[in-house]
Amino acid sequence: MVKHSAARHAAVSVTCEGSRLLVEVVDEGPPARPPAAPDTERGFGLIGMRERAVAVGGGARHGPVPGGGFRVRAELPTEGAAS
Repeated sequence: MVKHSAARHAAVSVTCEGSRLLVEVVDEGPPARPPAAPDTERGFGLIGMRERAVAVGGGARHGPVPGGGFRVRAELPTEGAAS
């Protein structure tokens, strides 16, 4: 079952740039419909991913891809968590 995307394919890349691990997922699906009600649960979905990435000294971005699709990109440190 597909929960958040109607895409049939997604590309996943994992690379290392210096002391950063980059994880990116891009699908080719149609634009997503907005949720019927806001997700009030902390720690779930895209906001939760960003919060967890920031907690270890990284970050995460997401958004539509020009021409269709959606991208999620996380950048995480490879050496120790942030203080």
